[in-house]
Amino acid sequence: MYYRDPRPDTARKVGLMNWISSLGTLRLLLMLAALACIIAAPFANGTTYVHDWRLLPSVIAPSIMVMLIFAIPLDICMARIFMSDSSDSEKARLQRAIYIELAVLSALTLAWTPFMLKMMDAWPFD
Repeated sequence: MYYRDPRPDTARKVGLMNWISSLGTLRLLLMLAALACIIAAPFANGTTYVHDWRLLPSVIAPSIMVMLIFAIPLDICMARIFMSDSSDSEKARLQRAIYIELAVLSALTLAWTPFMLKMMDAWPFD
């Protein structure tokens, strides 16, 4: 149950932190890595840089993005498996995690689609 403080701003912070911590540490780190890749996507232009800050969006973020494209659906699948034999509160927690992961996976895919189309020479706007 949530801690109820008479001040509404404190109760909301406690509820949000409780909601975030209900995802679990590894799932939260997975989502943070995906959000970092989403933020790096607009800076990836298809040119490889190896000597300054552009190494992150040109080399590191695309490779991590590919790993996340496979890891997030695997985590969704495992959450569905764990839902089959759990309590109602655990089912609700896992269902919330699945919705969050689907949203992040969709955003990750949409953010990196222009880069992937450029890499495959299928970008229609050149």
